Amino acid sequence: MNGGRERPLKAALIGEKSERMVDAVYGEEARRRIEESFDLLPYTLTAEQLRANPEIARGIDVLFGTWGFPVLDEREVAWFENLKHIFYAAGSVRSFALPFLKAGVPISSSKLTNARVVADFCLGQILLSAKRFFQNVSQFRNFGPAVSPVDPRFCFDGYAGTKVGLIGCGRVSRRLIDLLRPRGFEILVVDPYLSLADCEAMGVAKAELGEVFATCDIVSNHLPNLPELEHCIGEAQFERMRQGATFLNTGRGAQVDEEGLVSILTRRSDIVALLDVTDPEPPTDGSALYCLPNVWLSSHIAGCVGGEVKLLVEEAIASAERWLKGEPLENLEDLLLFEQMA
Repeated sequence: MNGGRERPLKAALIGEKSERMVDAVYGEEARRRIEESFDLLPYTLTAEQLRANPEIARGIDVLFGTWGFPVLDEREVAWFENLKHIFYAAGSVRSFALPFLKAGVPISSSKLTNARVVADFCLGQILLSAKRFFQNVSQFRNFGPAVSPVDPRFCFDGYAGTKVGLIGCGRVSRRLIDLLRPRGFEILVVDPYLSLADCEAMGVAKAELGEVFATCDIVSNHLPNLPELEHCIGEAQFERMRQGATFLNTGRGAQVDEEGLVSILTRRSDIVALLDVTDPEPPTDGSALYCLPNVWLSSHIAGCVGGEVKLLVEEAIASAERWLKGEPLENLEDLLLFEQMA
Protein backbone atom coordinates (compact mmCIF):
# COMPACT_ATOMS: atom_id res chain seq x y z
CA MET A 1 0.00 0.00 0.00
CA ASN A 2 2.99 2.34 0.38
CA GLY A 3 4.17 2.23 -3.22
CA GLY A 4 7.48 0.54 -2.38
CA ARG A 5 8.65 3.40 -0.15
CA GLU A 6 11.13 2.62 2.63
CA ARG A 7 8.80 4.06 5.25
CA PRO A 8 5.07 4.79 5.36
CA LEU A 9 4.23 8.40 4.73
CA LYS A 10 3.48 10.47 7.82
CA ALA A 11 -0.16 11.61 7.97
CA ALA A 12 -2.06 13.86 10.33
CA LEU A 13 -5.65 14.77 10.99
CA ILE A 14 -5.99 18.54 11.28
CA GLY A 15 -8.59 21.03 12.55
CA GLU A 16 -8.83 24.73 13.33
CA LYS A 17 -8.99 25.22 17.11
CA SER A 18 -10.58 22.06 18.39
CA GLU A 19 -10.21 18.44 17.41
CA ARG A 20 -13.87 17.73 18.20
CA MET A 21 -15.18 18.23 14.67
CA VAL A 22 -12.37 16.19 13.12
CA ASP A 23 -12.76 13.38 15.64
CA ALA A 24 -16.51 13.31 15.06
CA VAL A 25 -16.03 12.91 11.31
CA TYR A 26 -13.03 10.56 11.35
CA GLY A 27 -14.16 7.85 13.76
CA GLU A 28 -12.17 4.88 15.01
CA GLU A 29 -12.85 2.80 11.92
CA ALA A 30 -11.66 5.60 9.61
CA ARG A 31 -8.51 6.11 11.65
CA ARG A 32 -7.72 2.40 11.57
CA ARG A 33 -8.08 2.42 7.81
CA ILE A 34 -5.77 5.41 7.45
CA GLU A 35 -3.23 3.66 9.69
CA GLU A 36 -3.17 0.70 7.29
CA SER A 37 -1.60 2.99 4.68
CA PHE A 38 0.06 5.79 6.66
CA ASP A 39 1.99 6.48 9.82
CA LEU A 40 -0.80 8.50 11.45
CA LEU A 41 -0.04 11.11 14.11
CA PRO A 42 -1.66 9.77 17.31
CA TYR A 43 -3.51 13.03 18.01
CA THR A 44 -5.47 15.52 15.95
CA LEU A 45 -3.30 18.50 15.06
CA THR A 46 -4.90 21.88 15.72
CA ALA A 47 -3.95 25.26 14.31
CA GLU A 48 -3.09 26.37 17.84
CA GLN A 49 -0.61 23.54 18.28
CA LEU A 50 0.84 24.15 14.85
CA ARG A 51 1.45 27.84 15.52
CA ALA A 52 2.99 27.06 18.92
CA ASN A 53 5.37 24.52 17.39
CA PRO A 54 5.79 24.86 13.59
CA GLU A 55 8.36 22.04 13.62
CA ILE A 56 5.47 19.57 13.80
CA ALA A 57 4.55 20.41 10.21
CA ARG A 58 7.95 19.59 8.77
CA GLY A 59 7.62 15.82 9.04
CA ILE A 60 4.05 15.55 7.72
CA ASP A 61 3.54 14.18 4.20
CA VAL A 62 -0.27 14.01 4.05
CA LEU A 63 -3.10 15.87 5.76
CA PHE A 64 -6.65 14.64 6.31
CA GLY A 65 -9.27 17.23 7.20
CA THR A 66 -12.92 18.18 7.09
CA TRP A 67 -15.09 21.18 8.04
CA GLY A 68 -13.06 23.57 10.17
CA PHE A 69 -9.82 23.05 8.25
CA PRO A 70 -7.31 25.68 9.48
CA VAL A 71 -7.08 28.86 7.43
CA LEU A 72 -3.32 29.35 7.09
CA ASP A 73 -1.36 32.05 5.34
CA GLU A 74 1.50 31.42 2.91
CA ARG A 75 4.13 31.64 5.66
CA GLU A 76 2.33 29.02 7.71
CA VAL A 77 1.76 26.76 4.71
CA ALA A 78 5.51 26.88 4.08
CA TRP A 79 6.06 25.10 7.40
CA PHE A 80 4.80 21.93 5.68
CA GLU A 81 8.04 21.42 3.76
CA ASN A 82 7.27 17.81 2.81
CA LEU A 83 3.52 18.02 2.33
CA LYS A 84 2.52 16.00 -0.72
CA HIS A 85 -1.30 15.92 -0.64
CA ILE A 86 -4.38 17.02 1.30
CA PHE A 87 -7.48 14.82 1.50
CA TYR A 88 -10.55 16.77 2.57
CA ALA A 89 -13.69 14.97 3.73
CA ALA A 90 -16.15 17.72 2.80
CA GLY A 91 -17.22 19.69 -0.27
CA SER A 92 -16.04 23.26 -0.76
CA VAL A 93 -12.35 23.99 -0.09
CA ARG A 94 -12.71 27.70 -0.77
CA SER A 95 -12.04 28.84 2.80
CA PHE A 96 -8.55 27.35 3.13
CA ALA A 97 -7.23 25.99 -0.17
CA LEU A 98 -5.67 28.91 -2.04
CA PRO A 99 -2.30 29.16 -0.18
CA PHE A 100 -1.81 25.39 -0.47
CA LEU A 101 -2.69 25.33 -4.17
CA LYS A 102 -0.34 28.25 -4.81
CA ALA A 103 2.39 26.28 -3.03
CA GLY A 104 1.79 23.36 -5.39
CA VAL A 105 0.11 21.07 -2.84
CA PRO A 106 -2.62 18.97 -4.50
CA ILE A 107 -5.98 18.83 -2.74
CA SER A 108 -8.59 16.11 -3.17
CA SER A 109 -11.99 16.99 -1.73
CA SER A 110 -15.08 14.83 -1.29
CA LYS A 111 -16.92 17.10 -3.71
CA LEU A 112 -18.17 14.25 -5.87
CA THR A 113 -19.89 12.56 -2.95
CA ASN A 114 -21.34 15.79 -1.61
CA ALA A 115 -22.62 16.75 -5.06
CA ARG A 116 -24.41 13.39 -5.40
CA VAL A 117 -26.11 13.83 -2.03
CA VAL A 118 -27.20 17.41 -2.76
CA ALA A 119 -28.45 16.40 -6.21
CA ASP A 120 -30.51 13.57 -4.68
CA PHE A 121 -32.03 16.04 -2.22
CA CYS A 122 -32.90 18.42 -5.05
CA LEU A 123 -34.33 15.59 -7.14
CA GLY A 124 -36.73 14.72 -4.33
CA GLN A 125 -37.88 18.33 -4.03
CA ILE A 126 -38.21 18.73 -7.78
CA LEU A 127 -40.27 15.57 -8.17
CA LEU A 128 -42.64 16.75 -5.44
CA SER A 129 -42.75 20.25 -6.94
CA ALA A 130 -43.61 18.85 -10.37
CA LYS A 131 -46.77 17.39 -8.83
CA ARG A 132 -47.48 20.66 -6.96
CA PHE A 133 -47.16 18.70 -3.73
CA PHE A 134 -46.44 21.70 -1.53
CA GLN A 135 -49.36 23.74 -2.87
CA ASN A 136 -51.64 20.71 -2.62
CA VAL A 137 -50.75 20.01 1.00
CA SER A 138 -51.46 23.61 1.97
CA GLN A 139 -54.78 23.65 0.12
CA PHE A 140 -55.82 20.26 1.49
CA ARG A 141 -54.98 21.38 5.03
CA ASN A 142 -57.08 24.51 4.65
CA PHE A 143 -60.05 23.20 2.65
CA GLY A 144 -60.11 19.45 3.28
CA PRO A 145 -62.53 17.47 1.04
CA ALA A 146 -63.14 20.56 -1.08
CA VAL A 147 -59.72 20.04 -2.72
CA SER A 148 -60.13 17.83 -5.77
CA PRO A 149 -57.37 16.20 -7.89
CA VAL A 150 -59.07 17.76 -10.93
CA ASP A 151 -58.97 21.24 -9.39
CA PRO A 152 -57.57 23.63 -12.06
CA ARG A 153 -54.87 24.65 -9.57
CA PHE A 154 -53.45 21.13 -9.82
CA CYS A 155 -53.69 20.58 -13.56
CA PHE A 156 -50.03 20.39 -14.54
CA ASP A 157 -47.61 18.43 -16.68
CA GLY A 158 -45.98 16.48 -13.84
CA TYR A 159 -42.67 14.89 -14.72
CA ALA A 160 -43.19 14.81 -18.46
CA GLY A 161 -42.85 18.25 -19.96
CA THR A 162 -42.31 20.27 -16.79
CA LYS A 163 -39.64 22.92 -17.30
CA VAL A 164 -36.84 23.04 -14.76
CA GLY A 165 -34.37 25.93 -14.67
CA LEU A 166 -30.95 25.33 -13.09
CA ILE A 167 -28.94 28.44 -12.14
CA GLY A 168 -25.29 27.48 -12.35
CA CYS A 169 -23.90 24.31 -13.90
CA GLY A 170 -21.38 22.93 -11.46
CA ARG A 171 -21.09 19.43 -10.06
CA VAL A 172 -24.52 19.38 -8.42
CA SER A 173 -26.33 20.65 -11.50
CA ARG A 174 -24.58 18.19 -13.80
CA ARG A 175 -25.48 15.30 -11.53
CA LEU A 176 -29.04 16.61 -11.29
CA ILE A 177 -29.32 16.84 -15.07
CA ASP A 178 -28.44 13.14 -15.30
CA LEU A 179 -31.21 12.37 -12.80
CA LEU A 180 -33.85 14.59 -14.39
CA ARG A 181 -33.35 13.90 -18.08
CA PRO A 182 -34.65 10.27 -18.08
CA ARG A 183 -37.84 11.45 -16.36
CA GLY A 184 -38.88 13.68 -19.23
CA PHE A 185 -38.17 17.10 -17.75
CA GLU A 186 -37.28 19.97 -20.07
CA ILE A 187 -34.11 21.50 -18.61
CA LEU A 188 -32.83 25.07 -19.00
CA VAL A 189 -29.45 26.10 -17.59
CA VAL A 190 -28.05 29.54 -16.72
CA ASP A 191 -24.25 29.60 -16.74
CA PRO A 192 -21.99 32.05 -18.62
CA TYR A 193 -19.18 29.47 -18.76
CA LEU A 194 -21.33 26.80 -20.38
CA SER A 195 -20.80 26.33 -24.12
CA LEU A 196 -23.55 25.44 -26.56
CA ALA A 197 -21.65 22.24 -27.33
CA ASP A 198 -21.77 21.31 -23.62
CA CYS A 199 -25.50 22.02 -23.56
CA GLU A 200 -26.09 19.80 -26.56
CA ALA A 201 -24.05 17.00 -25.04
CA MET A 202 -26.06 17.20 -21.78
CA GLY A 203 -29.41 17.53 -23.52
CA VAL A 204 -30.22 20.94 -22.02
CA ALA A 205 -30.90 24.43 -23.33
CA LYS A 206 -28.84 27.47 -22.38
CA ALA A 207 -30.90 30.38 -21.04
CA GLU A 208 -30.69 33.77 -19.35
CA LEU A 209 -31.62 34.30 -15.72
CA GLY A 210 -34.82 36.21 -16.49
CA GLU A 211 -35.89 33.58 -18.98
CA VAL A 212 -35.82 30.68 -16.52
CA PHE A 213 -37.89 32.59 -13.96
CA ALA A 214 -40.42 33.60 -16.60
CA THR A 215 -40.78 30.23 -18.32
CA CYS A 216 -39.87 27.44 -15.88
CA ASP A 217 -42.19 25.67 -13.46
CA ILE A 218 -39.30 24.96 -11.10
CA VAL A 219 -36.15 27.06 -10.62
CA SER A 220 -33.22 25.68 -8.60
CA ASN A 221 -30.20 27.73 -7.51
CA HIS A 222 -26.74 26.14 -7.68
CA LEU A 223 -24.47 29.17 -8.02
CA PRO A 224 -20.98 29.16 -6.47
CA ASN A 225 -20.50 31.17 -3.29
CA LEU A 226 -18.83 34.26 -4.80
CA PRO A 227 -19.06 37.84 -3.47
CA GLU A 228 -20.00 39.23 -6.88
CA LEU A 229 -23.10 37.00 -6.92
CA GLU A 230 -24.56 38.43 -3.72
CA HIS A 231 -28.26 39.32 -4.19
CA CYS A 232 -28.09 38.44 -7.89
CA ILE A 233 -31.56 36.85 -7.56
CA GLY A 234 -34.16 39.32 -6.41
CA GLU A 235 -37.65 40.71 -6.63
CA ALA A 236 -37.43 41.41 -10.36
CA GLN A 237 -36.83 37.73 -11.05
CA PHE A 238 -39.33 36.34 -8.54
CA GLU A 239 -42.02 38.67 -9.85
CA ARG A 240 -41.82 36.95 -13.25
CA MET A 241 -42.40 33.42 -11.94
CA ARG A 242 -45.14 31.36 -13.52
CA GLN A 243 -48.40 30.56 -11.78
CA GLY A 244 -47.76 27.76 -9.28
CA ALA A 245 -43.97 27.81 -9.77
CA THR A 246 -41.44 26.70 -7.16
CA PHE A 247 -38.04 28.16 -6.23
CA LEU A 248 -35.41 25.92 -4.63
CA ASN A 249 -32.24 27.18 -2.97
CA THR A 250 -29.52 24.76 -1.93
CA GLY A 251 -26.75 27.11 -3.11
CA ARG A 252 -26.18 29.99 -0.70
CA GLY A 253 -28.60 32.35 0.99
CA ALA A 254 -26.58 35.49 0.19
CA GLN A 255 -27.30 35.05 -3.51
CA VAL A 256 -30.97 35.80 -2.88
CA ASP A 257 -32.39 39.20 -2.00
CA GLU A 258 -34.64 37.83 0.72
CA GLU A 259 -36.58 41.07 1.16
CA GLY A 260 -37.54 40.86 -2.50
CA LEU A 261 -38.41 37.19 -2.16
CA VAL A 262 -40.59 37.82 0.90
CA SER A 263 -42.31 40.69 -0.87
CA ILE A 264 -43.36 38.47 -3.78
CA LEU A 265 -44.27 35.47 -1.62
CA THR A 266 -46.49 37.68 0.52
CA ARG A 267 -48.38 38.89 -2.54
CA ARG A 268 -48.49 35.59 -4.43
CA SER A 269 -49.60 32.55 -2.46
CA ASP A 270 -49.35 30.34 -5.57
CA ILE A 271 -45.54 30.48 -5.55
CA VAL A 272 -43.58 28.18 -3.23
CA ALA A 273 -40.02 28.65 -1.94
CA LEU A 274 -38.03 25.66 -0.65
CA LEU A 275 -35.07 27.14 1.20
CA ASP A 276 -32.29 24.98 2.60
CA VAL A 277 -29.99 28.01 2.92
CA THR A 278 -30.69 31.59 4.00
CA ASP A 279 -28.79 34.76 4.87
CA PRO A 280 -28.26 34.91 7.75
CA GLU A 281 -28.40 31.21 8.51
CA PRO A 282 -30.66 30.48 10.29
CA PRO A 283 -32.96 33.45 9.68
CA THR A 284 -33.20 35.98 12.50
CA ASP A 285 -35.98 35.75 15.07
CA GLY A 286 -39.17 37.20 13.67
CA SER A 287 -38.20 36.65 10.04
CA ALA A 288 -41.19 36.31 7.73
CA LEU A 289 -39.56 33.18 6.31
CA TYR A 290 -40.64 31.30 9.44
CA CYS A 291 -44.32 32.12 9.12
CA LEU A 292 -45.15 32.50 5.42
CA PRO A 293 -47.32 29.49 4.47
CA ASN A 294 -45.65 29.15 1.06
CA VAL A 295 -42.11 28.93 2.46
CA TRP A 296 -40.64 25.57 3.45
CA LEU A 297 -37.43 26.02 5.47
CA SER A 298 -34.88 23.31 6.18
CA SER A 299 -31.73 23.72 8.24
CA HIS A 300 -29.00 23.29 5.59
CA ILE A 301 -29.44 19.53 5.27
CA ALA A 302 -29.08 19.14 1.49
CA GLY A 303 -25.44 18.09 1.78
CA CYS A 304 -24.06 15.23 3.84
CA VAL A 305 -25.42 15.16 7.39
CA GLY A 306 -25.68 12.48 10.05
CA GLY A 307 -24.58 9.08 8.85
CA GLU A 308 -24.02 10.47 5.35
CA VAL A 309 -20.79 12.07 6.62
CA LYS A 310 -19.27 8.59 6.43
CA LEU A 311 -19.64 8.84 2.66
CA LEU A 312 -17.39 11.92 2.66
CA VAL A 313 -14.76 10.11 4.72
CA GLU A 314 -14.98 7.11 2.40
CA GLU A 315 -14.21 9.28 -0.62
CA ALA A 316 -11.28 10.95 1.18
CA ILE A 317 -9.69 7.69 2.31
CA ALA A 318 -10.38 5.85 -0.96
CA SER A 319 -8.75 8.75 -2.81
CA ALA A 320 -5.69 8.47 -0.58
CA GLU A 321 -5.45 4.75 -1.27
CA ARG A 322 -5.68 5.32 -5.02
CA TRP A 323 -3.10 8.09 -4.80
CA LEU A 324 -0.63 5.79 -3.07
CA LYS A 325 -1.01 3.35 -5.95
CA GLY A 326 -0.39 6.11 -8.47
CA GLU A 327 -3.92 5.96 -9.85
CA PRO A 328 -5.54 9.13 -11.28
CA LEU A 329 -7.99 11.06 -9.11
CA GLU A 330 -11.19 12.69 -10.33
CA ASN A 331 -11.67 14.97 -7.34
CA LEU A 332 -8.59 17.18 -7.53
CA GLU A 333 -9.06 20.91 -7.00
CA ASP A 334 -7.78 23.22 -9.73
CA LEU A 335 -5.94 26.48 -8.98
CA LEU A 336 -6.89 27.90 -12.38
CA LEU A 337 -10.60 27.40 -11.60
CA PHE A 338 -10.41 28.61 -8.01
CA GLU A 339 -12.31 31.84 -8.64
CA GLN A 340 -15.26 29.83 -9.98
CA MET A 341 -15.37 27.43 -7.02
CA ALA A 342 -18.44 27.16 -4.83
